[in-house]
Amino acid sequence: MRRLFFKTVIGICGIILLGIVCLVVFVIDPAFNKFSEAEFREESSLEHRVVYSQLANEPFVQWQSSIEAYNSFFELTPSLIDVSALPANAESFTVPDGQAGHFRVDDENMFYSYFPSPSPDWLILYEEGDSELVDESRSEFAVLLLFVGPQVVIILAMMLGIGYLLYTLSQPMRALERVLEGFSQDTRIRLKPEHGKLIPNIVTAFNGMADRLGTTLTEQQVMIAALPHELRTPIARVRFALDMLRGKEGEQLWQGLERVDNYVDELQQISEQILELSRMNQEALHIQTLSLSQLIAHSAENYEGSPLTLNLPEQDVQVQGNSALLKRVLGNLLDNAVQYHHSFIALSLSVNEGQAVLCIENDGAELSESDIKQLFQPFYRADSSRSRRSGGLGIGLTLVTQIITRHQGEVNARLIRPGVIQVKAVLAISG
Repeated sequence: MRRLFFKTVIGICGIILLGIVCLVVFVIDPAFNKFSEAEFREESSLEHRVVYSQLANEPFVQWQSSIEAYNSFFELTPSLIDVSALPANAESFTVPDGQAGHFRVDDENMFYSYFPSPSPDWLILYEEGDSELVDESRSEFAVLLLFVGPQVVIILAMMLGIGYLLYTLSQPMRALERVLEGFSQDTRIRLKPEHGKLIPNIVTAFNGMADRLGTTLTEQQVMIAALPHELRTPIARVRFALDMLRGKEGEQLWQGLERVDNYVDELQQISEQILELSRMNQEALHIQTLSLSQLIAHSAENYEGSPLTLNLPEQDVQVQGNSALLKRVLGNLLDNAVQYHHSFIALSLSVNEGQAVLCIENDGAELSESDIKQLFQPFYRADSSRSRRSGGLGIGLTLVTQIITRHQGEVNARLIRPGVIQVKAVLAISG
């Protein structure tokens, strides 16, 4: 947008300058300098009346010195020539006031007038100078153009510039209007990259908003579709347990009530994680500078009984983030690793090109490439069974993705070798 504004301003200035130059060169200057033969004859005739009367009152011997000292009104150059020196191509003429003379134009388009002197043997020659007799009406018009013309050019140039600016901006604005109208019908609509040349911030903001909204809608659809299935199992267990408790008493009754309590806890856990997932993109994120190295070290202390190996850099790694949410990320990732590992779990932190790279690896991952691609989707579980040990709720890794994304980071998973999975989270380093 700024570049377009500067281009428009430069264009307006260029049009103004070009317009003024053209006005001066093609209109104003010719109005002053346009000089015809008739005008020169009239000018030289007026000049001759003054010179003739002056020479008529002086002796012939003083004529040459008087002509040389003469100050011409029209900057003509007078001189004395012999009558025999009159060029053969000189044409005779008579001006409207009756003054007769001869006129000639040379090869360089210079004008010459020849008039009689008080002596019949001599003529007075008038050569064209720098000043001409200009028609009064034409001079008035030229002066008017000199003052009004540039203002008109400036106004026209500004109108052209503003019109160009409005026309150029109207194209992406119309496209934005069309996209906004169609977005309610199809959330996959986006602004095209060519519109980003003029309104890059708007294009980036709109497409980013549309992507986030599309992701949110997809997650909601998946969540709504999965909720009945997720809740059906614990509800069925509660109902079955209650049926089994009918007629029971003593120790069997207490054991049955304990199982019902566990099922209710499972329902509560499902509802809390679903609510947490739905609130993730709605609540404001409180950011502060924190030590990711210390956060990882403290989280690893909760898994001392597991075969967890920790590899941290000597220099402290700091990031901008929310401490509680990043702890949740570490907890979910480590819980998954501990839950599914066979023999080892490795947690490492490194720095690469100004980014903090967190890697968690564990064996025992009986996953396919298709499972890896869907691993971070809500309620997805690679194992079709529904036990906590093998399936979980399928929300933990989705929360990890949401939290890392809100921290302007990335998270992904891959099989580095058969049976060994690596989950990598990347965050920007603070400062």
